[in-house]
Amino acid sequence: AQAITGQPATIRARSRDIAKNSPHFKRWLDLRAINIVGEGFSLKSTPHDGMPGSADYRLDAMAARFIEWHFWRWSTWRDPETNRTWCDATGRKTLAEMDALNVKTEGRDGEYIMLPQSAENPYGISFRIVRPDALDETYFREGSATENPIYCGVEIERRTGATVAYYFHTTDPQSGYKGFRGPLVRIAASGVIHGFTPEDEDQTRGIPRGHASLVKLKMLEEYDKAELTAARDEACSVRTYYSSAEDPEGIADLTSPENSDVANALVQEKEPGQSEVLPIGWDSKVNTPQHPNREVTPFKDSMLKDVASGW
Repeated sequence: AQAITGQPATIRARSRDIAKNSPHFKRWLDLRAINIVGEGFSLKSTPHDGMPGSADYRLDAMAARFIEWHFWRWSTWRDPETNRTWCDATGRKTLAEMDALNVKTEGRDGEYIMLPQSAENPYGISFRIVRPDALDETYFREGSATENPIYCGVEIERRTGATVAYYFHTTDPQSGYKGFRGPLVRIAASGVIHGFTPEDEDQTRGIPRGHASLVKLKMLEEYDKAELTAARDEACSVRTYYSSAEDPEGIADLTSPENSDVANALVQEKEPGQSEVLPIGWDSKVNTPQHPNREVTPFKDSMLKDVASGW
């Protein structure tokens, strides 16, 4: 817990910024959802009749179909009157869509949180997805003989280290807990689904899955900007006119009325294959763009291999 004290919010903010601006990071999050969740998980029910080991012990196929159908109805079906699903407390998502969102959130923020809630549907339950930043990572309390310690908003049992409760931000001003960003509400661990992959035994919060690649991705983003700026700069600087070495004093005065047509011709846009005749004493130099650099592709490939290793 001490290793990530004060860091979750910073790392999460950087990860979210990269997720919004990096096509590679976004694609990685999408691939996680596609390959882990896909079209969603189904329930395989195997209720049996009789006693195990007895001759009449067999699968109750009718009961299995009944249970599986009701699971599908709760997790996927939309009420035709309200167009709301029953598994999601907001009524907007199916269970597969909730799972996909949790997978993306866990990759981007390092953790996902769901709260089971009683609901007014035939099954009496739904789940609410909560953003990880609602769990106050700044809330700490040292343990004592009578109180459990709290690390990053998570209360743990002082003797075993088991999770006891979570402290979430709330709009309820009557809450008895005051966090850094406002009132907190204490929810017992039995009422919270908190998913993350721990990297340390004492870790209470998750950190973004792609944290090891954030620096490389940011460097790659800045490199792309620099390369694009250089390419645009060279594309805008196409031709330069100057005095020829043979006759440095013989440059015609383009500001005079008799040379106005020549001056206008030199500043007009050029067409492909167009030739031009310069006034006496003038010479020109064509700028050949060096960007995008021919080494861009192998360099970026090498950087992306490092990024992929971090993922």
